Amino acid sequence: MSEPSGLRDLSKMEFYKNAKRIRKNIDLWLIREFGIKKNPRSIKQVAKDISEEDLKVINEIYAKYGVNPNKAYNTEYPEWYLEDEKKLIKKYCNMLIFYIVQANKLHPNYDFEWEQRRQAQNNAIGIVQNLYVEIDHIKEMFDVSLKFTTDLMDALDREEDLIKGWRQSDNKRRKEKGSA
Repeated sequence: MSEPSGLRDLSKMEFYKNAKRIRKNIDLWLIREFGIKKNPRSIKQVAKDISEEDLKVINEIYAKYGVNPNKAYNTEYPEWYLEDEKKLIKKYCNMLIFYIVQANKLHPNYDFEWEQRRQAQNNAIGIVQNLYVEIDHIKEMFDVSLKFTTDLMDALDREEDLIKGWRQSDNKRRKEKGSA
């Protein structure tokens, strides 16, 4: 099975692989509500047809061990806030891949094509910076894993460096070609 010609060499590029890894890790993190929820559902979502009697037994077990059932399943943060943050971060992840693919699809010969490619690369760098700011904000707002956010921020720093390296490589090729 062949792939579209514009994507053939994309998988070999480290900046693309790294962006895909970032996107996957963030998606998994968002599914777990930034890691603040052990289980992002309520007890009634886990056990759909739970009877009131069984719910009472579960609540008694929680009470016996000093666990608040609402905290075990729900977060103290408003759902609208979590959803807004997740949508924004997800949008940035999608845009990062979009700009990388957009830049890669251009095979410039003329100045305006080099400029279009560079603009897409610049946009990707801007998105990386926006992701960095949002992850930092989430780290401040929520009690999230410092290891995960540190690793993620390191991956974002690496992504920015990789895209800048790609851009520098383009500058060198552009000078060698002496574009029109």
